[in-house]
This record gives sequence, structure tokens and C-alpha cells, in this order.
Amino acid sequence: MGEDMAIGLKAYVTVFLMYDDQVLLLKRSNQKSFAPGNWTGVGGRVEGVEFADLATAVFREVHEETGLERHEVQDLRLRVVLTQPESGDLVLVCFYVGTALRRVDGPCAEGQLCWEDTVAIDDLDMIENARCALKIILTSGEQSNAPGNLDEVVFLSTFHRSPEQ
Repeated sequence: MGEDMAIGLKAYVTVFLMYDDQVLLLKRSNQKSFAPGNWTGVGGRVEGVEFADLATAVFREVHEETGLERHEVQDLRLRVVLTQPESGDLVLVCFYVGTALRRVDGPCAEGQLCWEDTVAIDDLDMIENARCALKIILTSGEQSNAPGNLDEVVFLSTFHRSPEQ
């Protein structure tokens, strides 16, 4: 019998807020240790008490980074779930999409918020998993509320051996 291995779970939420044909993106501060200067959605780490209700983490992160209140975000849906190993732990990144009822932009604690045309995301220096998730969301018709796609969730896994293994 194999040895039992204890692993931890880290969970993150990333939210792409839509407004017309634009998506709210965050250009991470150049002072950040992870992905400095790269683009992504708004979000962050899920707190332990939020594991039972990830929407709580989503709305907390959206409010912290944008100032938007819960009632100012409509049609929030989980669209892509990514799992990947990291230093012996399992990392879960949950990508959500929703509609913002008002536009927000400018500096925030994490960097700079900007509305970008959805057709221009290939030109941005995005975190690769965020780019992949956003492309899945955009090509599924989510931004136009295409029928049949609203409840589909895509699961992705990236398992590879780390250099220390």
C-alpha cells in the first residue's frame, strides 16, 4: 500500500465583468511578486470560511478591487475551473463571468482597472490561464447570453512534474 500523502487546497476566484462588448480587466501592479504587469480579471484567494459558498469570495473580491456592490453585478456564472499542482498542493482557480451595471476603472490596490474591447484581448500581455479562460467564455457566446451555454462549465487540468520531482 502506498504512503498517504497530505496535500493542501488553495482556491482562487477570477471574475470577468462584461459591459456591452467590453470586459473589465486588471493590469497587475509591477510591484506584485506574481505576474507583475500582466492582465487578468479581478479576484483573489478564497478565504477558508468562503469554501462553502464561492460566490461570497467573488463578491468580496469584486467589491475590494472595483467598489461594485453585489446588486451591481448581474448574471454571475461559474464558467471555467482550472486545477493545477503547486508545491505539493492542489490549486483550484474558478473563473466567473458577470455583467456590471456600471462602469468602473482607474487605480486599485492590485493595479489598474481598464475596460478592454473583447476583440483586443490577444494584444494584451495576459496571465496565460486567464487568457485561456476568457477565450473559452467569449467563444461560448456567454457575452451575448447565447442560449444553451449559460450553465456549461469547462474543467481544465494542468498536471506536470515540477523541477524538484
